[in-house]
Amino acid sequence: MPETLASWLDLTVPDAVRASAFYCAVLGTTTSAIGMRDAQGEYEDFCLHPSASPEAGALAGVCHARGANTKIPAVWMPYFAVPDLDTAIAQVQKLGGEVVDGPRSCGGTMRVAFVRDPDGASFGLASGSM
Repeated sequence: MPETLASWLDLTVPDAVRASAFYCAVLGTTTSAIGMRDAQGEYEDFCLHPSASPEAGALAGVCHARGANTKIPAVWMPYFAVPDLDTAIAQVQKLGGEVVDGPRSCGGTMRVAFVRDPDGASFGLASGSM
């Protein structure tokens, strides 16, 4: 069993600027911007950090619901690390779940997919590294 079940948290919302400011004020975190681009142009998503120093490591992501994230619901989405994304997706489908989006690349060698379990709970699966 891994030390931690969730390997990452992401929030996808219509306005990531407003959401990241909200969470920074509530949680005492700071952000760093990640340059993004879609058919509508350039924009920024954000990483939340535990202190005023982005070098401290990111805790979570706050993303606009656009580009590759248009199908992602407006909820905090845990990503669970799996050794093989394709095998995990096959298991999701075999056991009555469904793939909402993906699999797709997400920086570095990381690949992600967004899925629902048979009861409709959404979560992300991730393999590789950023």
